[in-house]
Amino acid sequence: MSTPLVSIVVPSYNHAQFLRAGLAAARAQSMPDWEMILIDDGSSDDSVEIARDVASEDDRIQVFVNERNLGTYGTQERARSIARGRYIAVLNSDDLWEPTKLQAQVELLEEHDEACFAYTLGWKIDENGVVDRSDDVHFDWPTTPIQELLPYLLYENRVLASSVLFRADDLRFEPSMRYSGDWVALLGSARRGPAACVPERLTYWRIHSSNTFVRSPNQVHEEIRVRRAIHEDWSTWFVGRIPKEKILRGLGMNVLNLAALEILRGERTAAVGAAISAARILPDKRMAVRRLGACLLPKARERLWPRDETKFEGRTPSLLPLRIP
Repeated sequence: MSTPLVSIVVPSYNHAQFLRAGLAAARAQSMPDWEMILIDDGSSDDSVEIARDVASEDDRIQVFVNERNLGTYGTQERARSIARGRYIAVLNSDDLWEPTKLQAQVELLEEHDEACFAYTLGWKIDENGVVDRSDDVHFDWPTTPIQELLPYLLYENRVLASSVLFRADDLRFEPSMRYSGDWVALLGSARRGPAACVPERLTYWRIHSSNTFVRSPNQVHEEIRVRRAIHEDWSTWFVGRIPKEKILRGLGMNVLNLAALEILRGERTAAVGAAISAARILPDKRMAVRRLGACLLPKARERLWPRDETKFEGRTPSLLPLRIP
């Protein structure tokens, strides 16, 4: 069996109504040299049956079922360990691709050996596939073909998970993550080298009632865990190819956001500490001073999160240390 150029990793979980369309989008790729590792994580709907039905028509597709629920990134890590391709693409089981997506990324990475991964732009779509052009998830991020994305990724992630094509070497997904594993993988890759960007809307991120993007206490706690890891790994982010000032701004904005999340979950002392750290790091102190003031004033949550209704009840979970690879 010949080695495929690209391994498409599909973590599948209870997305039966969207899965067939996603697999069709993968099979419609103009670059045919791929294998697909689809792993179902214990779906209670018809996802496994649909996957096996599609696989019976295309011998490039392998279907596996986890013996126990591993979560999105535990499942992706298992698929990564099986994958044989030089490149690894993630396709979430409710998302879609344009037909030229993989070909455009492979050509860019083949041209630029220094790039550790490639991503595309994209749009949000709803349950019916209607595109939402009112919200540009990429905001003002760079769209140049080769770019240093690390300073941006240090404080947030605007790269769509299903838009990324990684080089297989050194890639690892953190199995303990349930929501932020794509961000952690991107951070590790962006620390090692530049990113490549295909500035076309070739990926569609589906937003619906049952996907894991919806904010929840567990999602907030996991984001805090990642932000703490970024802050605690302070010295590892200063790579010689990126100006120190850009890294400092990314690190400062990270703890600024951490302060707001600590307020959201009712941890004022931790929030104040994070805001003070931001004031020490950011070259321009004004944002940090404003955030510190908001954390200290009464009704801090209402000031920082006026429309957020996330309820934090019971005991706060222990946030285990995280090492970003």
